[in-house]
Amino acid sequence: MNITIIAGSQRPNSQSLNVANYLATLADQHFEQVNVLDLHQLNLPFWNEGCGKVAKNGRHSSPLDSS
Repeated sequence: MNITIIAGSQRPNSQSLNVANYLATLADQHFEQVNVLDLHQLNLPFWNEGCGKVAKNGRHSSPLDSS
């Protein structure tokens, strides 16, 4: 059986990555394959601090917006 542990932070060297790596060492003896998925390495656009702009209406724009 395989397992993937997701480190759910966009920040480099996050605590969730440290925890995911620790859990991977514990899971290694129980699973055939253990993977750690680091969301920071994927550079996903859903949460990039400081990338969104605040419009005049007070709403934040998405980094995906073309404006």
